[in-house]
Amino acid sequence: MTPVPDAVKRAARLLDAYLAMRRRAIRFRDANIRVVNPRWWPDARQESFDDEIAPYFTVLRDSTPDGAILDAGAAVGLFSVAAGVAFPSASIVAFEPSLRQRVLLRRNLRMNGMAGRVDIVPRALWNNEEALTFRTHGAMSAVHGASSALAEMPFHESVRATTLDNWAKEHSSTKVGLIKMDIEGSEVEALQGAGEVLREQRPVLLIQAYHLRDGKRTFETCAELLRGFGYNPVEPDACPGLIYAQSPH
Repeated sequence: MTPVPDAVKRAARLLDAYLAMRRRAIRFRDANIRVVNPRWWPDARQESFDDEIAPYFTVLRDSTPDGAILDAGAAVGLFSVAAGVAFPSASIVAFEPSLRQRVLLRRNLRMNGMAGRVDIVPRALWNNEEALTFRTHGAMSAVHGASSALAEMPFHESVRATTLDNWAKEHSSTKVGLIKMDIEGSEVEALQGAGEVLREQRPVLLIQAYHLRDGKRTFETCAELLRGFGYNPVEPDACPGLIYAQSPH
């Protein structure tokens, strides 16, 4: 049997993201988050939300971000929508380089009445301004060389990357209060490109650093970078692999 070309698969999944009519409801606090349920890669489920998204808010407890919330690796928008529910007055910026994920992200924001509150940035966060080879597979979207989980798959997409420092200079009126980051191994480069924001604005950080590179977690490398920026990174007992970091200043 002749295998289906990868380009055809990508086109079909993108069309599915645009046209899927099925819906799903996810319970968060006292709200129902409504999400599109595509035929391929229907990743937005209550169980995955409870395992992957809800713990961020458990770690934050009742604290309110002092500024905008940045969702790096926004995917289909579960964290962005939940953040909008948890912090009704906060502005949100969603970084998502994958076109397929952005299509679903926009649809999910509209369904939850948050399209006007969330600014979508179609860029990967990195330590330089450049074009990167990229891959989307299910819930994961990764830069080539940054994700062991997708290392054996072809990387045919190309995305533009920016640094958080450069983005902040272009949006100087926006104070960053909280950064959530889940970018499949690229968190090291993203932090390298965020030194000015971290030193000057001191946002709270929630960084998934369980990803493997060269056989070891990115946690230790990220934690060392953050200590150099004046942070005290910790790994919450209930969330192994998550960096929770607040500035002591």
